[in-house]
Amino acid sequence: IFGTDYNKQALAIASEGIYKTNQIEKYASNYIESGGTYSIEKYFLNKYGLSKITTSLTKNISFHHHNLISDGVFSEFNLILCRNVLIYFDIDLQNRALSLFSDSLINKGILCLGDKESLGSEHKKLWKKESLHNKIFTKKDETFND
Repeated sequence: IFGTDYNKQALAIASEGIYKTNQIEKYASNYIESGGTYSIEKYFLNKYGLSKITTSLTKNISFHHHNLISDGVFSEFNLILCRNVLIYFDIDLQNRALSLFSDSLINKGILCLGDKESLGSEHKKLWKKESLHNKIFTKKDETFND
């Protein structure tokens, strides 16, 4: 798992993996509501009203500085989560970021956007809507043009 951000301070906070316990309780509730069957509490150490992600999860997470505006393809991914970033960009920057996402995802890779974000008209042909309500899209397979 790669966590990227332009803001180095945000990356430092995320890499600590420490959250208020009441936040984790809300996430656990959302997870169960969405059909999750396992307890996510086993992945957190709780103390003094704070919860820290266990090393069994963090050992698989790598945090990197990345600028959607100026940097190129970072890697090849199965899933990109970009929530509530594009809303701050003008249309040209949104198109650049969406092109970067398309170039960075494997065929049939998944892109999740924030609830206020959407694909620009020039990008809609590249994506299949999996859930318009949840802004989940699958990159169309470029191997076959059918």
